[in-house]
Amino acid sequence: MTACSQCGAENPSEQRFCGHCGNPLSAACPACGAQNAPGNKFCGSCGTALAGEPTATLVAGGESAEAASVPQPASERRLVSVLFADLVGFTAASEKRDAEETRELLSRYFDTCRRLIELYGGTVEKFIGDAVMAVWGTPTATEDDAERAVRAALDLVTAVSALGDEVGAPELRARAGVLTGEAAVTIGAEGEGMVAGDLVNTASRVQSVAQPGTVYVGDSTRRATEQTIVYESAGSHELQGKGGLYPLYRALRVSKGTVLGRMSRPEESEILLAAALERAVAENLLAAGQRAANNLAAMLESRDALAESQVASARALEISRRIGDRRMERFIRAGRVSADVALGNWDEALAVANDVDPNEAYAAQAALVVEVDCRRGKVVEARERLVRHTAALEVDDPQIRTTYAVCQAIVLRAEGDARQALETAEQALSLGLERIGIRFIGVKLALVEALECAYELSDGRNLEELLGRIESLRTGDRSPLLAAHAARFRAKLEPDFSRAETGFRRAETKFHDLGLVFRLAVTQLEHAERLDAAGRSAEAQPLFEQARETFERLEALPWVERTFEARSEGEPVAVS
Repeated sequence: MTACSQCGAENPSEQRFCGHCGNPLSAACPACGAQNAPGNKFCGSCGTALAGEPTATLVAGGESAEAASVPQPASERRLVSVLFADLVGFTAASEKRDAEETRELLSRYFDTCRRLIELYGGTVEKFIGDAVMAVWGTPTATEDDAERAVRAALDLVTAVSALGDEVGAPELRARAGVLTGEAAVTIGAEGEGMVAGDLVNTASRVQSVAQPGTVYVGDSTRRATEQTIVYESAGSHELQGKGGLYPLYRALRVSKGTVLGRMSRPEESEILLAAALERAVAENLLAAGQRAANNLAAMLESRDALAESQVASARALEISRRIGDRRMERFIRAGRVSADVALGNWDEALAVANDVDPNEAYAAQAALVVEVDCRRGKVVEARERLVRHTAALEVDDPQIRTTYAVCQAIVLRAEGDARQALETAEQALSLGLERIGIRFIGVKLALVEALECAYELSDGRNLEELLGRIESLRTGDRSPLLAAHAARFRAKLEPDFSRAETGFRRAETKFHDLGLVFRLAVTQLEHAERLDAAGRSAEAQPLFEQARETFERLEALPWVERTFEARSEGEPVAVS
């Protein structure tokens, strides 16, 4: 039996209205249809806001006159992304402070949450104690709502860590969960009550199992954002109120592909990213500044502006150290190795490579230093270094896998297995072109290494196909590095001396302008060999000397020896 809340009369439990006064005995949820006791403000099954309490006066159709006279908010199901974030260590931090300091700390946290969420186009739905809930996809929706939510979460946990370090509370951290799916959205609502449903409850549960300082997402969010965010598996978890195990993923960082995939107008991208960096630093949004600097470095690297890229990367490194983001600091340091190797900063690159943890997948970027080992004749050391970095094979990050495959190809060719090296380089090229694009440095290095292998094998068909790939690229995609190598290889293949001479000089100019000292020296050596073979030794001599000087400075002893061999024999020699 059910007692009527209006008149107190007992009614059979299956009745929806009181048989004595007509008062409704339960209220149906407009979102999920579940029955709720009269007077409940929210649905006990999904959390949707219920209509106001009805009165006993009924109109036609069984609806109360008061309910009929008050317009009820409409709701509909929409695809949204929900972020839940909570503080960890706040109780311990507040115990060491008086009430005013605690209130100030909490206010700064709330202000940071609201600023970052709104910066990424989200809406704060509510604060619950020291937790925050935010939503993307309502009142307006965009195609990258899920990405915005995850990026906001990443910035938020980083900002809270920085806040904790700043106030002397290193135990203060945030953890966040992001889920994407359908939920009941109240049309026109702002703030609390905007969105409800099982998605909201589950997002809260996901946040609760995340480790302090991390962001966990569900499978639907990962699939919607995997082209722009790098993830690793966080395992399967039992979530309170959910049956079975729930697979979750930890968001690590914004992928370089985020920038590289959106650069059909790179000059404008550079201006916008540079402005974003300066604004973030000026407004003390250090996490946003860190990402802007790192993305700016990636964009400059994609244009082969490696010296400028290192400047932006150094700023990202500086900000990472200021906010105490050790993981990002290690990632940025490893990412600088490719430019250091290309620019001839070999000892600096070796120092970083020897300092990284090879068991971390990101360290594969530092494995590019195997090129230095090989150029210095330390092929055994290069192979040993590569073996230590096999953690790269366990991740699905296309940047890391492409980079590691390039390293494998470099070592294989140095070991004398050019055929296997060519296959490995072509696999790296195929993966990179499919998943990242030609602008990523690892993809360009794969193409260059494939060219080196094909030339060494006298594989004319592959050489023409690979050179055709470069020469068929649109102007905006044909980077200076690829253009320089195309000119170099065309000169090496050209039977006409005059045209070959023009090609070598064009390649030398491009490598010089890019600051690629080793590549310049190799081209000078090849040019000198061609001149010497044509009986123009006087013109070849300065090129031999310039190349030898560079090789000696870089301690590339096998190449120093080859300059002497080529000069003494008076004919071209194969180089690797």
